[in-house]
Amino acid sequence: MNRWLRRFDALEASERLREPMIQMASAAMAALASAARIVGRSLPRGHVRVLDLGCGALQPAAVLRDTLGADRVRFTILDGDETTLQRASDALGDSIVAAHALPLDPPGIAARLGDARFDIVLSVGAAHRLSDRDKRALFRMICAHLAPHGALLLLDIFRLEGLARELGCAAGELIHERATSGAAPDGAAPEGRAGDRPAAVEDHLLWLRQDAHMDAACAWRGWDAALLVARRGDGRAAGARWPGEATAGVVASVADTIGDTPLVALDRLCRGQEGSILLKLEMRNPGLSKKDRIALDMVRAARRTSALRPGQPLVELTSGNTGAGLAIACAILGHPFVAVMSAGNSIERARMMMALGAEVVLVPQHPDSVPGVVSGRDLALVEERARAIVLERGAYRTDQFEMEANVAAHEHGTGAEILRQTGGRVDAFVDFVGTGGTFTGVARALKHALPAVRTYVVEPTTAPFLAGGEVTDQRHRIQGGGYSRELPLLDPALCDGYLAVNDDEAIAAARRLARVEGIFGGFSTGANVAAAEKLLAGPHRGETVVCLACDSGLKYLSTDLYP
Repeated sequence: MNRWLRRFDALEASERLREPMIQMASAAMAALASAARIVGRSLPRGHVRVLDLGCGALQPAAVLRDTLGADRVRFTILDGDETTLQRASDALGDSIVAAHALPLDPPGIAARLGDARFDIVLSVGAAHRLSDRDKRALFRMICAHLAPHGALLLLDIFRLEGLARELGCAAGELIHERATSGAAPDGAAPEGRAGDRPAAVEDHLLWLRQDAHMDAACAWRGWDAALLVARRGDGRAAGARWPGEATAGVVASVADTIGDTPLVALDRLCRGQEGSILLKLEMRNPGLSKKDRIALDMVRAARRTSALRPGQPLVELTSGNTGAGLAIACAILGHPFVAVMSAGNSIERARMMMALGAEVVLVPQHPDSVPGVVSGRDLALVEERARAIVLERGAYRTDQFEMEANVAAHEHGTGAEILRQTGGRVDAFVDFVGTGGTFTGVARALKHALPAVRTYVVEPTTAPFLAGGEVTDQRHRIQGGGYSRELPLLDPALCDGYLAVNDDEAIAAARRLARVEGIFGGFSTGANVAAAEKLLAGPHRGETVVCLACDSGLKYLSTDLYP
């Protein structure tokens, strides 16, 4: 999500140690070094001011010093134990400019530091024993002492069986085998505590994003460690790519290429109009659609809570895009996947999912439906078949229409990226609604940062169900949405208005987008662009409207979208 720093670039150390815990510590330090290099490139030249908060673990400080250069780093160290302070002073030598012995409570730290500002705050387990309230207070205090380009690197070492099952492969095959078999390391935390820790890490990330105006990411998470990295959201260095900068290296799997999609100004399409449309190219995800984001997040969320067991089959109702994303996620994380889809969707989608290893169950359309046009009645038949397969196979159902991970993927991913890419210069956002997750997630992120932004739901002209209009015909041709059904994930409070687009408008916009801008999108992409053009011609004349290219036109070659 947001997006997390790519963690695996740090795991290619030539030395593969035999003991898992030693290997873990080695990988964690390598991850710290990788994150420090990324942070260091964006810091101003000259000395780097580092606050080491709780310096009992000397290795991280030494790694930071060696990565950035001993001549460049100047440490202020703080700990509650004078013996620890002396040991740190001996180890870091001339790099230390100040040492303070006092308890790690936010008021005491703030009083001792005064108006000091630091480029980096390094904290190793300092928040480990604090309550959630005190942790937030500590982070708030740290953020207050960060320089404009400052960053927080919080390396927390702990035993985490639940997190091992999600990302155990991060530290090598040996850890992966033990994690998937359910074996915990010696001295592992009790299961109840292990289940609490992932949520705590996610809470820190969420709080940093929302309340402290920080760009937060988890650079690396493995069986026994988490490196939480956050940087001040204001004053970012020009051209700095945060956190996607780490993708310049090799990543461990295609899952790490999801997100950070480009945002393109449609200047050719908008020539002669007042204002601009910015289109986010979600077909650049590996599964060729925006649904890759939610697929990966839904699977990971289910694994974190143990609702999805290792190796358990997974079933989902899909029009094809979420299914392709889930096929990718399940291939990487080791789950058989069954996609249940209406036969009215384009055959390319089914073939793509099968190529990615999914079993595809095609459900015949309702007798009153038009072939190739999926209606709400068709969707009801698919839902019925999906529920039956879940019971037959003892499978887990992700249910993209219900899971909050759908919204979170777009709030902390898509929405945060739009804010970063535009520098906050957005006046309106439009979205053709399927599950409602994209709209709610992006709208929530935009409105949190930009209260004046306007967000609009797009529906088919003949089925304005969400707007409260009369549904005259559900047989529209815009695939992936307009289902004329209640959407639990859609938050009407975030919607400033409803726009209607007919089939011809969506198709014409998609074709013009391909011919004029060279962007090859599907029906819903055309619907979004057509709706954005209506806003530029009306209430948002002269302003900037953002929308998504939801998927690739390659998925519609069997239709007449592109004759």
